[in-house]
Amino acid sequence: MGIRFTEDGKWYDPWFRRLLSDHKLLFIFLCEVCDLAGFWEMDIEEAAYRTGLPEDVIEAGLDVIGEKNVKNCKYFWVRNYLKIQKNTPLNPYIKLKGEKHGEGNKSHIKIVRLLLEHKGFCADVDSLIESVSWWLSPMDGGSKGDASSPGLGKGIGINKNSNNTNNKKTKNTKKTKQLEKEFDEQFWPSCPNKLAKGAAREAFIKARKKADLSTIIAGLSVYADYEDGRRGQKDYRPLHPATWLNQERWEDERTRKTSSSGNGKRPIDTGGYRRGREEFASMGSDAK
Repeated sequence: MGIRFTEDGKWYDPWFRRLLSDHKLLFIFLCEVCDLAGFWEMDIEEAAYRTGLPEDVIEAGLDVIGEKNVKNCKYFWVRNYLKIQKNTPLNPYIKLKGEKHGEGNKSHIKIVRLLLEHKGFCADVDSLIESVSWWLSPMDGGSKGDASSPGLGKGIGINKNSNNTNNKKTKNTKKTKQLEKEFDEQFWPSCPNKLAKGAAREAFIKARKKADLSTIIAGLSVYADYEDGRRGQKDYRPLHPATWLNQERWEDERTRKTSSSGNGKRPIDTGGYRRGREEFASMGSDAK
């Protein structure tokens, strides 16, 4: 992963100081595994493996940390990461015409490319892209005397299929809003454990790619039965809805109850056993 800067001032930041110790560890983990632009493609299972934290703690922590940073259903962005790594203001490298060497930072070219992949992610990302518009523009690139400056679509491939990309983003946005509506109106009201709603919403959107709404909703009754059967236990910890969704628990089979007593166990006929003992005892007395 390479060597990265760390910010010792975070230990004096009131926001960081108020975080739970598990969430502090998670934030440090995010700063060390994100890409050069500060983006982390969310992988709860991987984060749990690397940090040793339970998945439900990570899901809840992303919601808490996300209040100061930015995340959607797929990516988490550490807002101040570029500043921490001393990569602001952005100054991507450009080759000067007639000169042996150019000017600017070559690593910033990669950062700009990553930012372009997340254009529209949030206002701050778009603002960073706007700050290097001179580098992206063919006219401004030419004004630097660079015959091979990237420009729009040169070397970074963002102009060739821009219309198709915009259409896909529009369709994805509409689909996401539709799924969020399903979550708010149908899933969440029926969910037995209303915990970490933000993480649950993101997990629901991912889950809907694997199963239809009716299947997930039908699984909630099994989820509720499962929780009802555990709540009285001494070491009970609630199963977060995000974890339930990420583990595809809507496919869990319902445990059939074979007795009307409600304990889920088959009733045992003890009468025959008692009668057998009594008969055996009487046989012994007759023998005497």
